[in-house]
Amino acid sequence: MPPATLEDLGQVPVHRNKKICELFRETKDMERRATGIRKMQRIMSEHGLKPPKFEEIGELFKVTFHGPEDMEDLFEGDEYTTNLRKLGLNDRQIYALEYIINKNEKLTVNSYTQVFNVSRPTASRDLNKLVNLDLIKSRKNGKFYEYYANKNQWKNNCS
Repeated sequence: MPPATLEDLGQVPVHRNKKICELFRETKDMERRATGIRKMQRIMSEHGLKPPKFEEIGELFKVTFHGPEDMEDLFEGDEYTTNLRKLGLNDRQIYALEYIINKNEKLTVNSYTQVFNVSRPTASRDLNKLVNLDLIKSRKNGKFYEYYANKNQWKNNCS
């Protein structure tokens, strides 16, 4: 990452690929310069997680994110939380649900097949299960269906 050092991370704006930075700035996925690492560290601390570990290995840059001590904490939940594993969701469906809700984005069967490298029937099955469980909604847009966040469902379960 010349000329930056590991100590510079979160302090000095460092861009390894200016074109990617320009793209993120245009799509508003990049907030401000040199704030992402501090924000990531703060959020992990707020959730009781160890800070990420940054390493330089030759010409590579490696980040290790530490999860909770007990991975079951991610799936057990309490009386106010929906246990996605008990609903029978697979990893793809959980990731898609997180993406749709947290990013307020829409998915289509085509985009799902590309992201998860699955067939159209698998993508349709996965997305329709989320709709049938009332976790997301779908609507026809032209000749394709869009899958999007069911705002009412998540307002009630996430308060």
